[in-house]
Amino acid sequence: MGESRRISLAWGGQAELDTSSRLDIVGETLNVTGQVYVSAGQRPLNLAFGNGLVLTTAGDVNVRTRGRYVAILAERAPATVRGARDRQMKIAPGNNLVMGRSAPRVSPAHDPGALTSWRDGWLTFDNVLLEEAAAEINRYQKKPIQLTAAGRGLRISGSFRTDDGDGFLKAVDRAVSMSEGRDEGAGRSSK
Repeated sequence: MGESRRISLAWGGQAELDTSSRLDIVGETLNVTGQVYVSAGQRPLNLAFGNGLVLTTAGDVNVRTRGRYVAILAERAPATVRGARDRQMKIAPGNNLVMGRSAPRVSPAHDPGALTSWRDGWLTFDNVLLEEAAAEINRYQKKPIQLTAAGRGLRISGSFRTDDGDGFLKAVDRAVSMSEGRDEGAGRSSK
């Protein structure tokens, strides 16, 4: 728990696996579960996900899967995703493809460094529900963080070390205190 691993691929590429992630190599296809950053190396590679999608790239990609949810960041080269009935979606460098329950969408990655900060031991959040941020931090903790009712529904922004659950808790305490103060003071004049 809380560890990432780097592996060298036989054809010269590299893969870095996030905590609680798995990469199975079947022939020339990498089957991804969790989150992985892959550099293709000397030839294009295929990454497959449990939902029948296959990604082909000759560059660097960050892939995150969670159930039916898949997010792919193409960093330095385009990527192509093939899905059901051979439907293809192209991802230009610097763009992010997100698929889940709603229709797939490709959009510019506003902060690619935030999406890959896990590789350096950081998690970066920008106006994320506190419950989602805590769930992400908990992936790296031996002792999970539990939110009180006061923290639910709040949003948080910032960068946190994956190995510093206490630092995250201090930030949460400050956010909850500030939120409670704003609620109590709403509509009061300082005059």
